[in-house]
Amino acid sequence: MGDLLFILKMTVYTVIIVIIMQVKIGSTTIEQKAIELTHNSQIAGVLQSVAQGAVTFVGVQYNRATGHLKSGFFDKHKSSNQPGSRLQEKMLEIKKSVNEKWEQYEKKSEDIITE
Repeated sequence: MGDLLFILKMTVYTVIIVIIMQVKIGSTTIEQKAIELTHNSQIAGVLQSVAQGAVTFVGVQYNRATGHLKSGFFDKHKSSNQPGSRLQEKMLEIKKSVNEKWEQYEKKSEDIITE
């Protein structure tokens, strides 16, 4: 019951704040002034550069980690058991088989023509 009461109180507070932010002071609303203040502050620029650096760091570390995992996986497993390689090898076997059958068929058809 306490959780439900908390949710209802927070909903009421949110609605009140949204209504207050729509009040016009001069030519703009309080909401627009708050947005301008946050976008034009020096802290916003610093936070933006920190966030870009963090995203770059995470991307580099992710690529490095997946590279190590992939190389370790490929070192430990034969190429015939690696995902993707099995299909390529099977396709090569099928192509080879089809080419051999085609060559046999051509030889038989040439033998029939020459007779």
